[in-house]
Amino acid sequence: MIKLSVIIVLYNEYELAKKTLDSIYQNEIDGMEVILIDNTPDNKRYEVLTEKFPKIKYFHNKINSGFAGGVNFGLSKANGEYILILTPDMYILPQTIRKTIGYIEKNKDIGMVGSRLYCYPGKQERSANSSYPNLFTLLHYYNMPMYKLIHRFNQEYNSNHFSIKDHEKTLNTKWINGQYMLARRKALDDIGGFDERFFLYFEDVDLCKRLIESGWKVIYLPVGGVVQNGITKWKKTKITQALPPYMESLYNFFLKHYGRSYAIVSWFIGIASVVMSIPYLFIVMITKKILRKQSQSQELLPLWIDIARWHLTRGIKLVF
Repeated sequence: MIKLSVIIVLYNEYELAKKTLDSIYQNEIDGMEVILIDNTPDNKRYEVLTEKFPKIKYFHNKINSGFAGGVNFGLSKANGEYILILTPDMYILPQTIRKTIGYIEKNKDIGMVGSRLYCYPGKQERSANSSYPNLFTLLHYYNMPMYKLIHRFNQEYNSNHFSIKDHEKTLNTKWINGQYMLARRKALDDIGGFDERFFLYFEDVDLCKRLIESGWKVIYLPVGGVVQNGITKWKKTKITQALPPYMESLYNFFLKHYGRSYAIVSWFIGIASVVMSIPYLFIVMITKKILRKQSQSQELLPLWIDIARWHLTRGIKLVF
């Protein structure tokens, strides 16, 4: 009998996934299977994983259907009563699987459990969220003058996440980050798995929202955790909100859950925030150069120009 199916979706992260898979087998429990869904079109290097980890069930997804589609493909191959969704850029700390699966087994009304998340050993990130993305989230992400003003008074502020101090206790959350999601198979079946309209990003938010709307609880546990072991090759910048897939999924989330009128208003707020930020970043960059000081504005300015371009091309077609 299979108790736990671990599903990993990867795209070119063969080297990163070695450490991830190592940590999974170090956390192995009885009745566990590991399913690897490879979205890489040219998967010639997959044998570096299958040879080292012969027990994994490897499947090549010939059509890159994104993270959501990859997980759904994995679900169609999974036999476990519980499903652990794990990204290939994270490794698991000892006892994490045992503690989270023990908790969800004892609480039949829980559909999903998350754990601690570390950007590097000893540096915990916030992975539990007290609210869903909204208009103020958009302002916080894209209006740089507002962002700088808020963080001047409160460096820990985030429009959606619980505080780091809150993360010291068990939390009944709105959603948990997708790097480590331990789900009850029945709960996933109840809502039909992931929504594949979210190619990448916000599929975890949408999934948790639908679980809660279906009567399941989503819980964060301050146990164990996962640690980032590198940056995926497709991600060219650490500024996640500047990535086109991120922006597309954000507006798709608004369209799906709040309606077109809300999405249109959010687009206007988004483009206004970006347009306001570009001269601000330019002035800061020039000023810091004159003063011979280092400035992040030099890196951010071209990104914000790209964000504006996306809003005026792909974004406007998506929302209107």
